[in-house]
Amino acid sequence: MKWKEAQKERKLKLYKDAKKHPRYKGKVKNDGGYILIYSANHPYKDKHNRVREHRLVMEKHLGRYLKPEEVVHHLDGIKDNNRIGNLKLFKNHSEHRKWE
Repeated sequence: MKWKEAQKERKLKLYKDAKKHPRYKGKVKNDGGYILIYSANHPYKDKHNRVREHRLVMEKHLGRYLKPEEVVHHLDGIKDNNRIGNLKLFKNHSEHRKWE
């Protein structure tokens, strides 16, 4: 195996299970640019027990779980800027599309 291929294979093995990576802090960034937080007890977690951070921030602000149809929009378009002042909640995708 060539050196570059070996390096690529080694990196893939490290990231297949993020929790085993030595720098894992409970957060990962997905391919879409969203930060995912490990939350095994969340009612709307994904199959890897993760929830998008912007949804958790909005839930904390509101004091309740978001409904699955509710959409949290990033006002500045930066998907990892999850400050509450940068987030806007819509009741569904239809309302979100009307606003954009």
